Amino acid sequence: MPSVDIKKLANEVDPVTLAIVTTNHPIKDDVYEYCCEKLVSFWDPETRNMHLLNPRCHDPLHNLLDRARNDGFNPVILSAFRGMEEQKARFEFITRQLWENPAICDTTHGLPSRPGHTEHHLGTAVDIYSPDLGFGKWLIINSYKFGFIHSQPYNLQHLRFIGETLATRYMREDTIPPDESPIFDAR
Repeated sequence: MPSVDIKKLANEVDPVTLAIVTTNHPIKDDVYEYCCEKLVSFWDPETRNMHLLNPRCHDPLHNLLDRARNDGFNPVILSAFRGMEEQKARFEFITRQLWENPAICDTTHGLPSRPGHTEHHLGTAVDIYSPDLGFGKWLIINSYKFGFIHSQPYNLQHLRFIGETLATRYMREDTIPPDESPIFDAR
C-alpha cells in the first residue's frame, strides 16, 4: 500500500474531522466541540440557503458544484453540518413518519442516524441532490477529484470530505471497508 504524503494531507484536511462516526462509533464530545468551533458559512445560490461546514471543504465543495453545473446538472445542497438538536429533531420526525406509515420503509435506507452518530456533526459531510438523470453516476465518477467520497455507498446523495489525497487513494483501492479506512479512529 503506497504511503500518504502527510504534509500534503495536513494542508488538505483537518485530521480531527477524519474521525470515524457511525452507528457503532459516536462522536466524542471534544471532537464535536472542536468541529463546531471551526465551522464557516457556505452560500448555495441554487437554494438561497446558508449551510455550515468545515472551512477546508468550502472551496472543494464550491468547485464540485461548479463542475457539476458546467456538466449540465442542477445540484443543490440538502444538508451539511447538523448540530445535535437538529439531528435529534430529524431522527424523531422520520422515526414518527415511519411508525405511522410502515409502507414507506421500502423507500428509505433505514432510519436516520441518532444524534451523535452522524458524519454531519463533523462539518465535512453534505447531502447533494439533483433531479437530473445521471447525477448519481456523475458523483461516483467525479466526487473524489474534489476530495469527497461516498462513505455511505447505499446513499449516493451523501458525500464526506476527506481531502483529495485520501479520496484518490480510497478510489484506487476500490472502497476500503470502514474499519480499515484511512479515516482516523478518534474514539
